[in-house]
Amino acid sequence: MKKITAMIISAPSGGGKGTVVDYLLKEFPHLFTRSVSYCTRDISNQETQGIHYVQVSRKKFEKLILAGELVEYEEIYGDYYGTPKSEFDRAKQEGKILLLDIDVNGAVRLKRILGDDVLFFFIHSGNDIFIYQDRILKRGRSNDTLEKIKKRIERIPIELNAGELDSDFMIPNIEDETFLLKGTRKILHFLEIIKKE
Repeated sequence: MKKITAMIISAPSGGGKGTVVDYLLKEFPHLFTRSVSYCTRDISNQETQGIHYVQVSRKKFEKLILAGELVEYEEIYGDYYGTPKSEFDRAKQEGKILLLDIDVNGAVRLKRILGDDVLFFFIHSGNDIFIYQDRILKRGRSNDTLEKIKKRIERIPIELNAGELDSDFMIPNIEDETFLLKGTRKILHFLEIIKKE
């Protein structure tokens, strides 16, 4: 298999992408490094500034766009999110695969830009919107207003369609966390990114 520079883990809100990314970083720290995106929203109670995101002002973010420092960016629910080019350089220097936990639209855009240099994994929890809604409500992030939750849920059918069409691999998340992580390992074994034990 051709050596890849990055792996995208994406899903609609409540799909489990954070669970997979955290697992891969914990189990295979010698292989993967987390991509740290820029955003203009407040950092939630489950995130750490500089580890999950770098929160900047809207003015600063727009300067990054004009300077061409972002591989891709998007405005979601009134806030900007973007992937810095410098993260790819950092991963290359470390000799690791860059692991990106980004929304579906950003994942599709990045895959189209980088092509075969990046693998796009889409976590699919089925087409029942109530499954995602239940997970979003249960996680209770401090910066999730009712309006934002409603908008996240409204986007899910569009994101499911995009993920099914544009991803390289789909990981099922239809039972529990153990099932999700087993599925992830199976695909990585198949691709020979990680070795079988």
